[in-house]
Order: sequence, then C-alpha cells, then structure tokens
Amino acid sequence: MDSTSIEAIANPEKVYDGLATVYDHWIEEVPALKIFYNIFHRTIEQNRGKFYGTVLDIGCGTGILTRRIASMSGVKRVIGIDISPASVGQASGKEIPGCNFYVASATQIPLKDRSVDCVVAYGDTLSHIHKEYSYAVSETARVCRPGAYIFFDIDNKWNMSLFYEWEELRAAVSASLSEGHVRIWSFVDSRGKYNTMRFKTFTPHEIRMLLAAHGLKIVSFEGIIILPNILPQNIHYSPSSGGILGNIVTALGKFDSLVSSLPGLRGLGIGASIIAKRI
Repeated sequence: MDSTSIEAIANPEKVYDGLATVYDHWIEEVPALKIFYNIFHRTIEQNRGKFYGTVLDIGCGTGILTRRIASMSGVKRVIGIDISPASVGQASGKEIPGCNFYVASATQIPLKDRSVDCVVAYGDTLSHIHKEYSYAVSETARVCRPGAYIFFDIDNKWNMSLFYEWEELRAAVSASLSEGHVRIWSFVDSRGKYNTMRFKTFTPHEIRMLLAAHGLKIVSFEGIIILPNILPQNIHYSPSSGGILGNIVTALGKFDSLVSSLPGLRGLGIGASIIAKRI
C-alpha cells in the first residue's frame, strides 16, 4: 500500500481516459499485464463453446478482447460497455463487425433482463468497484439468461507481495479474515505518469458466497501471478519488460500453471481468473 494522500487517488474513469491511446501498447510491455492477458486469451480460447449468441463485455476498454470474442463462430453480437469515454472511443474506432460500444457502468447495465448469453468482465473490473461491487454482481446476474457463463477476474486478498507492502499487510490483517480489504495501489504507466487507485480484494470464500447470493456458481478458479510474488510488485509493472527482473517475472509466471488451480495456493495469486455460471 502506498502512503499517497486520499486526494491523490484517482477514479478509474480518469486513469483509463488517460491511458486510452496507449493502452494496447502498454499491456504488451509490462510483465504482469502480459501474464494477465495471456491467461485471458487462453481461457477464452479454451472455452470457445461457451461463447455464443449475444455476449456482453463489461469493462471492454479499448476493445482488445471484444475483437477476439466477436470473431468466434457462435457469437452473433457483442456489446461492450466501459466507464471511460476515451476507451470506448478507441474501441468504437476499431470498427469491429457485430460490436456496439457504450459508456456505461457495471452497476447500471443498460440492457434488459435475461438478454445476454455470456459475459466477460476481464481487467479487474469488479475489483475497481470497491464500494458497490455487489450491485455489479447483481446487475450481471440480472442480464444473464439461465445457463450463461461469466468470465472475470478479481484481486486476491492474500499473496506474498504483502510482505513488501507493510501498510497493506496491516490493512489486510485488521480486516475480517474471511473478507477482503481495499488495496491502494500505485503504478507508473507507459507515459511515465504516476497513478494511484483503489481495488477491492476478495477471499475465495467471500467471492463464492457473493456470487451464490445472486444465483451464480463458480465452475473454475485459477490463481494469477503466484510465484512471481517473490519479487516486489513494482518490478511486475515496470514498463521496461526487456530487463532481467522483468524476464524473471515472466519466467516464474509460466510455472504458475503447475499450482494455479490447487485449492491451497490458487487464492495466493495477486489475482484470480474465475468462470461462473448463471443457475
């Protein structure tokens, strides 16, 4: 956790508005983001049969994953929403066939009940909503047809990087052991700008209970960035991915596949990739 004053903490909308023109490049040069997006792409590819009909991409950003989903044979239409107008503008500018993009919040999805067949919410979308995350889950469940699958990721509460972040460790310990805390995270983006945001963390039990309360059941839980946490987080997010330490992060990330699905370890990643199903 950073000691930055509360006034310096930015809304995600402002951060991603600023990143919109460089985001596609940025995720290709930062070790941690490369690991995250490799997992997102792999998970989508391995579950192609679950993508069909109308797909909703919550937190679509600049449309990176939206374009991949739209190319799938069973998908008829993709709707992308994001709170960042600049990101939505970038996504719309790609003119992806079968896609429509709108500026909207996950807590107030502008769609009818049971109108989508699949949902994607990758990119820490749920954790960004550090106060009203339950509304986002409720809205997601509302627009899903029974049997629809939801693909998303979260920030985990416990991970080895806490040993480098004493203030956050104290916040995690002082919160309920069964529930996550609010992480204050700072990073330097590819423009050299310093950004600080809040993220809601979750325990595996907490996210499972939250989803169940809204008629959603977890079918897959995979930890993301477990072993690389032996190195400090600032190395994970350094824009210079060609450095030795950045390469070590990437190499350790490849070994995560051996432990990322184990019940005792999957909740120790900096994040988790989850697949849930609308009952």
